[in-house]
Amino acid sequence: MSGEKVAYLGPEGSHCHQALYAYRPDSRHIACPAISDVFAAVAADQVDFGFVPIESVINGRVAQTLDTLRHYAGRLVIAGAFIGPAADDGGTADDKTRFILIGRQCPEPCGRDVTSLVIYPKRDRVKLLYDMLSVISVKHNLNMTDIDRRPDRKGLSIFYIDIEGHTADPNVRACIDDLIEDLSDTEVITLGSYPYLPFNEPLIKTIGIIGGTGEMGRFFVPFFTRLGYTVLVAGRHTTLSHADCARQADAVIVNVPIEHTEEVIRAIGPVMRAGQLLIDNTGIKSRPITTMLASTDPAVEVLSIHTMFGAGVEDLRGQNIISVPTVRSGPMAQEFEDILFKYGAHITRATPEEHDMYVTFTQGLEHMDGVAKLATVFELAGDPANLKSFSTPNSRLAAEIYERIHAGDHHLYATMLKENPHILTTLEAYLRNFSEMVSDLKQGSTRVFEQKMSGNAARLKKG
Repeated sequence: MSGEKVAYLGPEGSHCHQALYAYRPDSRHIACPAISDVFAAVAADQVDFGFVPIESVINGRVAQTLDTLRHYAGRLVIAGAFIGPAADDGGTADDKTRFILIGRQCPEPCGRDVTSLVIYPKRDRVKLLYDMLSVISVKHNLNMTDIDRRPDRKGLSIFYIDIEGHTADPNVRACIDDLIEDLSDTEVITLGSYPYLPFNEPLIKTIGIIGGTGEMGRFFVPFFTRLGYTVLVAGRHTTLSHADCARQADAVIVNVPIEHTEEVIRAIGPVMRAGQLLIDNTGIKSRPITTMLASTDPAVEVLSIHTMFGAGVEDLRGQNIISVPTVRSGPMAQEFEDILFKYGAHITRATPEEHDMYVTFTQGLEHMDGVAKLATVFELAGDPANLKSFSTPNSRLAAEIYERIHAGDHHLYATMLKENPHILTTLEAYLRNFSEMVSDLKQGSTRVFEQKMSGNAARLKKG
């Protein structure tokens, strides 16, 4: 950076100049009287870069910067960003401003990038905005970090949109191509791709996954890596120890088999410090949460989650995640939960007791029932294929469920049964209901079966 010349919105000593000095102190700083003059200096090769405000917390987007960016599109791009003090636009002492670096080429992807676009429809029509957003958010599943509308002199709208990702990303490139193809009579301009800097600095930058080489680790490691986080992985065969992973990460996820969860928590808890977040991702909640709270400094945040899916899913869209906040769940825990929500997870909050009770139905009872049913088929009918010609739509659906259950981790399912303090209550209630129907049938009656079935049907209708 030493020796490079950067033009900025002056005069010398302005907020823009102060921000530039904090951003690139070793550069030669050239004051310009107007934003347009900054761009002109870069375009004329009088300087290497330009530095101007583009957005403030209180006053929003800087219209002149947006208009000038569009004017120089194709010649200059946004090459970087910086969050600094309020620009000279009437902001207060508590304001923040995002400044952009203007250059001739975009920086390489960093993993947490944003691409700025201009979408300028030359004619208005019904559903125009819907069609634009459908391409970005539905077709390509890209998150928008900002959208701004500016009127042109004809009464039409110019949209300035920031989307997560870099033009080097195939999906971002395909999205831009589809916007050009799908939006008739519309100009689509790329203003640049550069590191994304939110006004509020994230608390979590490094995520440690203990058990990161296991099934859920194979989902979370690439997931968080794609989002630009530094991801540390500690497992039984990694050079990074559990303790070193816990020391170095902002957020630590314990993702090990249930029977080892509390042991790992007790080992890493004492090395964690204020400003860190400890998370367990297990199928049982009461005991791991108690252990996390007891094994860590009171200044360490604690959160418990349960991902209700396996590693075979491609992304978080539509997947259920149970979040169990604790008395020590603070802003870091909220930020972590927000990450999961942002990328499509359906978040349900529960207490430890609610979680452990409800999963006895959706997992424990489901697994036990599926194993018992299939064992009965093998015992009395032999190969399930023998029943294919006798199957109904309901029985075929049930057969698919049996196959999925038996393709799962047998030891994990068994451990969840063993460790859940509520499972016997649920199973005993199931056996009681089942036994009542069998006993009645032995007497030549179906009264109990019909009563329970009609009662269930009535409750389902009310639900």
